[in-house]
Amino acid sequence: MALVALQPILGCISSCLFRWYLFRRNNEASSSPPYLPLYNSRSSKFSVTVSSIRYLNKWKWIILSTVYILFVITVRPHRPWQQLSNNPICGLAWTFFHPPPPRAHGNIPPPHWNQDFIDFVAAQMSAPAADLSQPPRAHLTSPIRNVVIINLESIRADALPFSQALVEAVGTKLVNESLTAEEITPFWNSLMSQSLVMNDTSATSSYTLKTLLSTFCGMYPLNVNFMEEGRGDRHFYQRCLPQLLREQFVDPNSQTTARRWWTRAPPNSQFRSAFFQTSDSTFDHQEEEFNKMGWDDVFYAPDVKRFTPGAKKMGWFGVGDTDLLPLFFDWVDNTLESKKQLLAGVLTTSTHYPFPLPDGEQSQEYVTNEVLNNYLNSIRMTDGLLKKIIGGFEERGVLNETMFVMLGDHGHGFDDWGHKILGALDNSMESGFRVPFMVYSPSLRPMEPVEGRYTNMDVLPTVMDVLISSSQDPRWYPSITDTSPDTTSNPSTTDQNTDNEHDTSDVAETPDNASWLSSRQTLNLLDLTQQAQQIHLQKLLTQYEGTSIFRPPLHISHPPRPTFHLDNPGNAHIILLQPPLKLVYDAIDEKTTLYSLPHDPGEWEDLLSTRPPPPWVEYRETDLRRELRFDWWVSREGFEEMDQGRTLPDREAVSEEDVEERKGEGEVGKVRLGEVFDWAEEGFQVMLGWSWINRERYLTGEKEVSIWRSRYSKILGE
Repeated sequence: MALVALQPILGCISSCLFRWYLFRRNNEASSSPPYLPLYNSRSSKFSVTVSSIRYLNKWKWIILSTVYILFVITVRPHRPWQQLSNNPICGLAWTFFHPPPPRAHGNIPPPHWNQDFIDFVAAQMSAPAADLSQPPRAHLTSPIRNVVIINLESIRADALPFSQALVEAVGTKLVNESLTAEEITPFWNSLMSQSLVMNDTSATSSYTLKTLLSTFCGMYPLNVNFMEEGRGDRHFYQRCLPQLLREQFVDPNSQTTARRWWTRAPPNSQFRSAFFQTSDSTFDHQEEEFNKMGWDDVFYAPDVKRFTPGAKKMGWFGVGDTDLLPLFFDWVDNTLESKKQLLAGVLTTSTHYPFPLPDGEQSQEYVTNEVLNNYLNSIRMTDGLLKKIIGGFEERGVLNETMFVMLGDHGHGFDDWGHKILGALDNSMESGFRVPFMVYSPSLRPMEPVEGRYTNMDVLPTVMDVLISSSQDPRWYPSITDTSPDTTSNPSTTDQNTDNEHDTSDVAETPDNASWLSSRQTLNLLDLTQQAQQIHLQKLLTQYEGTSIFRPPLHISHPPRPTFHLDNPGNAHIILLQPPLKLVYDAIDEKTTLYSLPHDPGEWEDLLSTRPPPPWVEYRETDLRRELRFDWWVSREGFEEMDQGRTLPDREAVSEEDVEERKGEGEVGKVRLGEVFDWAEEGFQVMLGWSWINRERYLTGEKEVSIWRSRYSKILGE
């Protein structure tokens, strides 16, 4: 701040000195003038005429600007452009000599917010509480030791599996009217009946790096453009999945008591983790993000090329997805041979625009829209990739003890419903967020359809749930069972896994284990019989904002789960979705819109501005004259009404009237404009609270937010 204040003073002093210097030059008659040779009027190799000096003075700002632009292009600043000083020269120098502070002030909350309001909004950000006392939604017959999470680039829910809803939304036609989903993705469709399928899933962002943050760390991303979360002065307030597995699942046979002079050496983890992708690592703090997640290994396109020299560039970001498989299974083999359990994350890229196909692959004709047809062909190739990945685990004899989590990272627009929006950039429509979400393992049998709303933040609690439950089984520990492909250590059991069933013959045959295994043959491992595991899971579900797909909600009649979403690149639109209503804030044009999705799937009828309202809206004249409040500062009256839980009720306050009212909520009836306006005003305030709380968490690195600490942090010097 001191440097910024001195800039105009230094500028005035410099200007005065320069004018004084020119004045002395024009009036000095001495033969030896006390000025630089550049301005010497005598004939010399440094002489410059008065007209030249005037010419330079006239065009000095253009010359200086050109030199500065060339300098900036050559040496780019390390800090974001919006953080540079108002004076570009001093601002550029500032970036070189002053690192960013550990905490950036300026996240001061409005004066009429209090801790009760913050706690209320924080409760809305979390998924409904899970009921661990109720039967789980799946039957787990054998323990899960390995987890593979596959993020499917740009795949939307109505494209995987293919449905007629995609054709209707895009406004195209089928080439073959009898086309079915099995013709495009036969492997995916064959798994659906054996898997848990979440049909109502939305990504928290349509920007891939932000989505991966929610998937592997269970956190909402920041509503800022691009990956600010990866910066050093932004702190993850939750432990990411690789870190959790490393810390909470320790190999009981490898704990060491060796001491170094400063600390005790950490025990070895049962897990090894790695993330695989076929893109480069240079995009938007990508490498910093994965390092902060805590992966043991991260592989990019250059690693794939070194392992597979014949890999060719395909698409915008790197090599083809199938070129990743040799490197992927080499890591899997090494991990299993070292008697470790594995966590693998995979990000596909072939389904990103422009949807390239491998050389020699023939494109199939599915629809008349050329871009959409290329998209469906790329999904067909991804279906083959999934078959190869799962088949590779079957060949290694570890399929039964591996769980595969497959979901889209975000959707993709194809000018849906007449909107001229292609892709995910600046796309606030549902086509950019609705994604497929499926969990598969031969050891998991779905007990019932998985109802409810989900996001990719539910991946981490789901994985931890199945691993905590599996740890009840003695076969889960590597010291008791050996499932690696290395069979030389135990020749007597080399032929016992030919049918791909989980082998229990090498479990220690003590009386306790024998009786335990006999009793578990008909029981469900997801039934937490040990109190320690139940407490552990309950604490984890309370800590994270997502939920486990295996657990039903505590209050079945609870209102729909509100979720928050950001479109690409992160701060174009901020979205609050609580079906059937969707509130969208355009952060660029500072405009708010409201839609009822069952009545208006194309998101054309903005209920805040459409006059007269659509025929499916009931309204009074007073509703049309109502002045709505959509500004940053939350009014005290609005907070009091919202705190009473009128339209966004408290999670614990569900009355019998609410239960009766929601019995017929599946029917699409008329919308009452007054009630919708109430929800929109209060939802906007919750949206503002979400934005502030989220930023505060990344600044402090703590989930619990204290409004007093934030309000007086500048005074306290934090």
